[in-house]
Amino acid sequence: MAQSIGLNSPNSYRLISVVISNNEGNQVDISNLVDSFQITESIYQMFLTGSMTFADSTNTFNKIGFTGQEYIRLHFSGPQKEEDDSDGSHINQVFRIININSYIRDTQQDLAKTIYGVKFCSPLLYESITQRVNKHFGGKNGQIIDEITKKYLNFGDEP
Repeated sequence: MAQSIGLNSPNSYRLISVVISNNEGNQVDISNLVDSFQITESIYQMFLTGSMTFADSTNTFNKIGFTGQEYIRLHFSGPQKEEDDSDGSHINQVFRIININSYIRDTQQDLAKTIYGVKFCSPLLYESITQRVNKHFGGKNGQIIDEITKKYLNFGDEP
């Protein structure tokens, strides 16, 4: 439950669901495994990035079958205005997983547990990082950037 009702603070958000989908279309809900998540927005970059950690004791990592083509959908409620968050906004955002690391393997308990760290970004950032343009451009810098973003990165004409 949010500690500061009605205020925009890190504690006023509630994670509803986290679903990872692989390139075969299989989806795994890892909401109950998530330990923490962070989404970053910068004035210097027009894309969202983030990170998340989750604890896996049921071999979920292998069930997903990570190949580098996975997406993650985060659904969480925004700043709550009332106790039941019925007036709060909901955010349902899809990200592209760009990196995953294994941190700790705890075998002292009955079940082996591995903590995974996942880094993700908006699909447009992933596309702009991985797509290469091999072409000679002429004109001013603004015209070249405009042509690349519209033709190759599928940006619209919206401001």
